[in-house]
Amino acid sequence: MVTIIVFALLAFHSLTVFGTTQPLIIFSKHSSELTLNSGIYTRNGSSGVNYYYEAIEVQVNTTGNYTFTSSSSIEDTYGYLYQRNFYPSAPSYNIVSKDDNGAGNGQFQVIAALRSDTKYILVFTTFHENNTGSFSILTSGPDNVFNPIEVLSTTTPMPICDTLEFKEQPMLNTSGTAPQSAISADFNNDGHSDLAVTNYDTNTVSIFLGIGNGSFQSPSMNFSTKGINPYWLVANDFNSDGNLDLAITNEQSNTVAILLGLGNGSFKLPAITFASGGSLPSSIIATDLNNDNKIDLVVTNTGSDNITVFLGIGNGTFQLPGKSYTAASLPSSITSGDFNGDDNIDLAVVSRGSNKLLIYFGLGNGTLWSNFTSYTTGLFPYVVRSADFNGDSKLDLVVGNFYSNSISIFLGTGTGTFIMASPSTYPTTGAGPIDIAIQDLNGDAVVDLAVSNQIGNTITMFLSNGNGTFQQGKNYSSTGKKLQSIIAQDFNEDGMYDLTVTSQNTNALTILLTQCV
Repeated sequence: MVTIIVFALLAFHSLTVFGTTQPLIIFSKHSSELTLNSGIYTRNGSSGVNYYYEAIEVQVNTTGNYTFTSSSSIEDTYGYLYQRNFYPSAPSYNIVSKDDNGAGNGQFQVIAALRSDTKYILVFTTFHENNTGSFSILTSGPDNVFNPIEVLSTTTPMPICDTLEFKEQPMLNTSGTAPQSAISADFNNDGHSDLAVTNYDTNTVSIFLGIGNGSFQSPSMNFSTKGINPYWLVANDFNSDGNLDLAITNEQSNTVAILLGLGNGSFKLPAITFASGGSLPSSIIATDLNNDNKIDLVVTNTGSDNITVFLGIGNGTFQLPGKSYTAASLPSSITSGDFNGDDNIDLAVVSRGSNKLLIYFGLGNGTLWSNFTSYTTGLFPYVVRSADFNGDSKLDLVVGNFYSNSISIFLGTGTGTFIMASPSTYPTTGAGPIDIAIQDLNGDAVVDLAVSNQIGNTITMFLSNGNGTFQQGKNYSSTGKKLQSIIAQDFNEDGMYDLTVTSQNTNALTILLTQCV
């Protein structure tokens, strides 16, 4: 990473006020930038995998209270302070303090009491994925902490776990029926990972607030989606207030519902709804298609064979109606990323009725090239996810083939095209792979795959070799029935990613805590 560093040191001399000498306050400043060559990780509290970051060692020579404040061309920054070590593969481990908008205008202000006998690392990153730009960090405290300045080009990896097992926790009852899609984020701003899940038959979203030890507050809080059969959901800050909101597809109502977060785990009712741009909306993602630092939405409309883009205004509303683009038969899942290296967000969609993977190129102004590029998948592709599987800093794709009982790996060239990996297809250990979680599960700094198999009621884990290939899938059983959504998050904050999967026929979520044995 090319780093631009400017160092400045200012000091207020000690002051005598009413006969009392006030302590010296020293300001130190570090300036740099996030670029496309910066490190990428999954920041704590998010399930996205494309957050650029810079890790800076904090030199504490004098014990005391310190404040770290960001100033950046990036609209929404995020700061994390770690003690001892920072593990990109386990970003929840060793956190001392964190902040998103404490300084206002999307800038963080991390405040902490630091000791001179402890190593600290400050991580500068962003609230939204795929954001780059220049930044400065101004620190105030009893001593200069950026002298000498040391930007960590490498960070200590987590100890690699050769053998993983999962300890199943008591099921979380959703207080609704047929739980469908689940996501993990911090909805009440307490630093712990929470859960949100759609209840397909009862038209609600259940919120489980995490305690930080692998358990959750129960019963859940439930919120109406103001529509019929809520299917997929995504979390982001749509109204720029620093709190996470939800966007949900109501499949039988052909609508999208917006629930604005209050920052305490609750959401404002009633939900805001608008037409999805087609029929049977299924998958939904949040991204920035027009580079205005405001969150946009893209929906797959499975019943009308199209996808629809809704540009965000930044106040919780979206430009209506959205702009729709033709897809192949039965588009069911979508993911985003810069696939051709032009700094604009592109889209990847699987259409399960035509066994195709579709690539739409973004123009950077909120529109897409109307003609998509297509690749052949296995039978009935139900889900697509993106990450870098071979360490070349180019986004790759994985597709779950429901009727082939397999996953397919497509390696990105960085020019917008994809080639089949060798091997390109891996059998799952159960029938009906329907969702895929991507995360570094064994601490070797490369992302692995966890696949939920709906018909087989099992989870298949594929550990990555780091070169675009994976080890043979390992089977894990679940007490759940008719599995659906799967996510990876560190629920007990031990530095290892855990799993949760929705179980439609038991109206519950299964929590699987990772253990190294």
